[in-house]
Amino acid sequence: VALGTYANIQNARAILSTLFFQAGSTITSPSQVGISSTLAKTQAAATTGISPVAAALNFYTEFANPSRTVYSWNASFQSDYQQFLAGNLVFYIGFASEQPKIAAANPNLLYQMAPIPQLQTAATKSDYGLAYAFAIPKASQNLNGALAVAEELANPMYLSIASQDLSMAPANRTLLIPSSTDLYAPVYYPAALIASGWLSPAPATTDQIFSTMIGSIISGASTASFAVNAADQSLDAVLPSAP
Repeated sequence: VALGTYANIQNARAILSTLFFQAGSTITSPSQVGISSTLAKTQAAATTGISPVAAALNFYTEFANPSRTVYSWNASFQSDYQQFLAGNLVFYIGFASEQPKIAAANPNLLYQMAPIPQLQTAATKSDYGLAYAFAIPKASQNLNGALAVAEELANPMYLSIASQDLSMAPANRTLLIPSSTDLYAPVYYPAALIASGWLSPAPATTDQIFSTMIGSIISGASTASFAVNAADQSLDAVLPSAP
């Protein structure tokens, strides 16, 4: 499995977000001063002295540590997506919407889809998901026409067709009933009900903060706890403040 690094893991941001959610963090949260980071706000465990977020980071980075028995990945490899397409990687952690692209890129690749693993001790299941939405600009020259198109896109019949073609879960809960002939929807439709997101800065900014956090740990420059605190401060510095 490709875990432990950042630059050569296509969905590293999403994987880390999932692990942080499962560790009990919301990553960011609205506050009186705007949006604030909560990465360093989870309480340290009494048995280990480190926070669940730091423990999640230790778990993640162990896969890039040659001294660990789970070592399976390092920064010299090409991307996990390319390795999976070539048949050199057993597990690829990605979005359900990537399935058509994978199938088209290598029609001879045989694979199955499974939900993201969950903590055995967790009271509830957690996952990370991307939500896509359309908005009508105030400056639109055809507001009525745009609204008519939006209403058609929200029509259950069209929404269902679009969701199936894009390998995505529909936003309408009544449509979360997978077809008996669909191999993958029974996996990712239930995942949509437990998926969360977080209020984040621009993706490139988040990638820089997360990449620095991971790099400092696997290089031995800092502990997971110190890296979490540094990332927490970096997120706070770029998140929007209240007007």
